[in-house]
Amino acid sequence: NRSDEQWSDDAVALLIEIARYHPNPGSDEATVFSGGSALTKSTPDYVTTALNCARGVAAVAIASLLWNDPNRFGVLRPAINQFEKDLHPSIRIAATRVSVPMLNIDKAEAVRLFLSLNSHPNDEVLRGHELSEFLGYALIGHFDELRPILERMIASAIGEVAKRGAEWAILMYLHTGKMKMEVDSCLVGSASQRAGVATILSRELPAGRCDDTCLRWSAALLDDADESIRRTIANTFWRSELYVRPYAHQMFGLFIKSRAFNPNIENALHGLKETTVPLTGCADIIHATVDRLTEAASALGANTGSSSQYLPDVLLRLYEQSEADPAKRRKCLDVLDKALEDRLGYNITKAVDD
Repeated sequence: NRSDEQWSDDAVALLIEIARYHPNPGSDEATVFSGGSALTKSTPDYVTTALNCARGVAAVAIASLLWNDPNRFGVLRPAINQFEKDLHPSIRIAATRVSVPMLNIDKAEAVRLFLSLNSHPNDEVLRGHELSEFLGYALIGHFDELRPILERMIASAIGEVAKRGAEWAILMYLHTGKMKMEVDSCLVGSASQRAGVATILSRELPAGRCDDTCLRWSAALLDDADESIRRTIANTFWRSELYVRPYAHQMFGLFIKSRAFNPNIENALHGLKETTVPLTGCADIIHATVDRLTEAASALGANTGSSSQYLPDVLLRLYEQSEADPAKRRKCLDVLDKALEDRLGYNITKAVDD
């Protein structure tokens, strides 16, 4: 990338020429394919082709030039106009990168260009990383104009696109309160849509963004029919920040009653081990976790209980922090005895001795 250097007029003219007229890629051509095996045919990878074809590379270069010198826009405009007419999905993907520096030149024109480039009928154009970058900058400020793109993404038959559309919808709800109906639809929609909502909630709930609606959505995802989606939303409890939130106990109550809990108990114990809040306020969570571990051990047999690498540290820290509460300390010792009896923690005896 040499966009910060002084380009001669001839060099810029050649770049424009390539962007407008170079035959690579042809109308039905991809330079990169993905998937495929002895039994299945590989498919065009339009996202990677965008960076591996002549007109696509020219589009990326033009975007870089605009980042470094917005005054070049007038000279480069003929190439940018041609990108809107280019019928190849990869060129639309690459040219979407041009709309990002355009936000520093003319926001309304940048949004118009973005929408035009992504109006291509092939949903593959919605898979590009450049699209997500532009939405990250412009979505909240230009929501009304950009909303149709999100609706199209959510409805896409391409799973990756539908997942990203659901992610943007839940992000809009968390930051602005908009798109609640769309998120509700995703929760009863495809696995890709539900996975998108779960991915964002597992990241944003520990960060402090939650309301009663989010709790309702979380409860549904924790009992989702798809094990991978349950695992994704259970990542919420791995994050130590969750346990400083006022809704942590409510979230944990949903977790412990759900299908997601037993296979993901370690997430909760890791989060409790790493959290900075005193564990005395989480004693009920810890005790409930040990109870469930004991149930799992009983179900599997006395010698095959589920062991936890984080449980000893959590229990001993709770004991130490309960110095001013003899009743809580006694309860903690009872829980430690139960953990030892059921062999629920790795090296728990050594941890107690230390």
